[in-house]
Amino acid sequence: MITQPVTRRRALGLLSGSLDSYTAFHLMRQQPVTVDALVFTSPFFDTAKAVEASRSLGVNLFTQDITVQMVKALKGWDPEEMHICDMAMLTILREARCFMEAQRYDFVFSGEVVRQHSDQVTPERISRMAGEAGFDGDLVLPLSARELPQTRPEAEGWITPAFFGDVSGRARHYQKRVAEELDIRDVVSARNTGRLRDPVFRGRVLDLLAHGALAGSNHLRLLHIGRHFRLDRDIKLVLGRNEQENMEIEGSAELYDLLLRLRDRRGPTGLLPYTATDQHVKTAAAICARYGDVPQQTAVHVRIRSPRQAQDIAVEPARREFIESFRI
Repeated sequence: MITQPVTRRRALGLLSGSLDSYTAFHLMRQQPVTVDALVFTSPFFDTAKAVEASRSLGVNLFTQDITVQMVKALKGWDPEEMHICDMAMLTILREARCFMEAQRYDFVFSGEVVRQHSDQVTPERISRMAGEAGFDGDLVLPLSARELPQTRPEAEGWITPAFFGDVSGRARHYQKRVAEELDIRDVVSARNTGRLRDPVFRGRVLDLLAHGALAGSNHLRLLHIGRHFRLDRDIKLVLGRNEQENMEIEGSAELYDLLLRLRDRRGPTGLLPYTATDQHVKTAAAICARYGDVPQQTAVHVRIRSPRQAQDIAVEPARREFIESFRI
């Protein structure tokens, strides 16, 4: 009797670069499956840690840009029905499902943990979200597997759930213990790298959404850079917080955009759209002076540059309470 060789199943893991996702990969690599990694890129996610983690893990990493899908999801998002982070996760899961089917993977796994970011993230809610994303028992969460209904890979014997965890809540004792055993403290971030979990970043996204500017590629590129100030409905000022951000802001300037910089002092680079009025420019220059550590009631020159011309205007640094009325 000829025994047919057992087909090794293929697992696709969502690798964010967080400690949770790294631990999930560690658990899944102990299973008799082939493991690859997938990371989605867009201005809404920080993927640098995922690249580092994939190298440390020695797994093949696929990258896919889902900026268009995220913008579409945000435009159709109802905050009364779903938290913005859940909307982002649902979009990620849908795209992961599509990638899984296109590349013929058998199932997807993730480092998500029950009740970690909110007590409302219950097993029932996770199962419902997986169903909405198109998964039919083929999404595995190794860290919380014992808290969740049995999945198809477990039922079919492709993987052994006894090796998985029952992690629930915000504490990361289990993950940190694994990190210490593997000596990976310098490789991964303990936090999730989805930028929408940062209230400041989230506020900037909601500001763009409210002002119909979410689709602008330059607006999206600058979301995680600098300080942001809404001067008017269509006018936003972005200020660099250090020299690296100053360089990024200057490199992001589009045709006819205005760049602001203190003429005789070190300080932030500011970016304004070309539609800014003289009053907008004066306000932006005063804010720029404030973050250049110019003493109050001290006149300073701010240079305003565009491809067409350059001019200097004299302003005094804006007061803190005045600035706070514009901050996003």
